[in-house]
Amino acid sequence: MKNQQRVILVLGVPRSGTSVLTKGMETMGVSLGPEYGTQDSWKKQDLWEDPDFHTLNLTMVHFIKGHERDILSVTDKEVEILCKKGFLAQASELLLQKFPENMPLGIKDPRFSILLPFWKKVFLHARFHPSFVIALRNPLSFARAQTQHQEQSFSMWISYLLSCLEHSRDHERILVDYDELIKNSEHQMKRIAQALELTINPRYLESYCTEYVHPLGRRFHEPFGLVHHDDYCEQFAVNMYSQLLKVAQDNIGFQKLEVSLKKWTSQFRGIHSLLVLAEKNNGTIYQIKKTLQQVDASIHQAHKEMTQKSYLMASSCLKIHQRKLEITSLLCEQEERLRQLQNLQQSLEIQNRLIAS
Repeated sequence: MKNQQRVILVLGVPRSGTSVLTKGMETMGVSLGPEYGTQDSWKKQDLWEDPDFHTLNLTMVHFIKGHERDILSVTDKEVEILCKKGFLAQASELLLQKFPENMPLGIKDPRFSILLPFWKKVFLHARFHPSFVIALRNPLSFARAQTQHQEQSFSMWISYLLSCLEHSRDHERILVDYDELIKNSEHQMKRIAQALELTINPRYLESYCTEYVHPLGRRFHEPFGLVHHDDYCEQFAVNMYSQLLKVAQDNIGFQKLEVSLKKWTSQFRGIHSLLVLAEKNNGTIYQIKKTLQQVDASIHQAHKEMTQKSYLMASSCLKIHQRKLEITSLLCEQEERLRQLQNLQQSLEIQNRLIAS
């Protein structure tokens, strides 16, 4: 397959192994952009996200909702708005600017998963050929790794994976389980290379497997098993994962998921309105937090100014006090001189009387 004008997106929810997967793309001759040159040292820990793509995605998310979007994928209407507002041209220009010569470009940012309908238009407009590496993680481990409410974590997991699966159809794609990647990174890299028709560099592969991939980097590992909580989204996510894991383990192909995917999409529509409310609630919380931060900043600034004014007042008082001491000292010196003059004058008067007599 031709490498020219080819872009490979690493997709998936945050903390699902996307960073480890993205770094692994270098083992098969994929450039991560000008910010990341191919390195012999694999020990540097990084997110491996191009800052310009990250900033652009964040800007678009804020433009759509006015706050950080966490759960739902962009709608067709929102994609149309983004295109009309100039983001299509901006994204295309950035893509062309970052593209290396004679190498595929690998990019990763968590928001690609929910902005994928927009980016597919960008690839078509800029004439890029996209391929997808989809990171999969046990939803129980993912939920433990998140800071927000567990139910919201499962909703996010479902939404991201459904978006990745739906919008990667008819393209080269592969599903990679995080736990499987940690257990046998060499096998997973070879799976990716075969699926995307890329060639592995043995030296880079050995360095990647022995020096970069480490089980300790995988926080909050939960064994996959039965769900003990009566939570709809948790059960939904676990059911999805049990099927997707079969694909990631090469037991079934993507085509076997079509019936399940339709069922999952239908189920997700059933809770969509609730998730819209959750997004709005998140937006309200975000605005409240932002307002509180502004209030805290104002209080801090006022306190700082008051402290500075108090310091200036104290400094002025000290200077006044020092001036008073100087004046008092001068007055004392003046009185002493007057006394000396009076004594001298008296002595002169006595001498004059003696001379006159």
